[in-house]
Amino acid sequence: MNTPNEQKFYDAKIKRLDFDAKVTVVEKADGEVVEFPMVFTMHEEGARGVLTIQEGGNFLFWPYVEQRLRRWPEEDFPGDEAKGYEPFWCWRLEGSDERIACKPEFVPGREGKFIEDNTEVVDLPVPDEFTALCASRGLTPEQVLRGFIADVCGLQNFSVMPREDGYSSNGSDERMYAEQWFERAYPKFDF
Repeated sequence: MNTPNEQKFYDAKIKRLDFDAKVTVVEKADGEVVEFPMVFTMHEEGARGVLTIQEGGNFLFWPYVEQRLRRWPEEDFPGDEAKGYEPFWCWRLEGSDERIACKPEFVPGREGKFIEDNTEVVDLPVPDEFTALCASRGLTPEQVLRGFIADVCGLQNFSVMPREDGYSSNGSDERMYAEQWFERAYPKFDF
């Protein structure tokens, strides 16, 4: 989601990188050209992706994994809260009229594929000690629990096949230790 101090533009394209002048030129989907007084070696001319303009004129650019991916806002659905329908955004691959529907602001992966959100909401009170432990690392209880769930279940949010629910493991060691903890704390018993 956009914060109040930033704007996101999808299907933006890096038009020019001038390392000598330290300038990046980006073209938005509507054709407007924006110039930024900085350049990053990780960017490539011609890459399409999400341009985020931050307060103060700084910018971020995240290239699409699938460079044929294009937003299709004419096919978006705003949702209908009264009827319980969630909003969705539409994408398509360049040259195709096949609609790819997903959560708003979510960017599909290679060939427009992704893992759909199939989560369920669980209301869980947590003790102050857990909240304080999380805060000691600058995290919320939700962030820590989401990270642990992703680790113990081996959920990885690859850019090639991203997860719409946003769950992503903290790494291979974390997955290994979470699995070991779970097996030790809750072993299977054959009855």
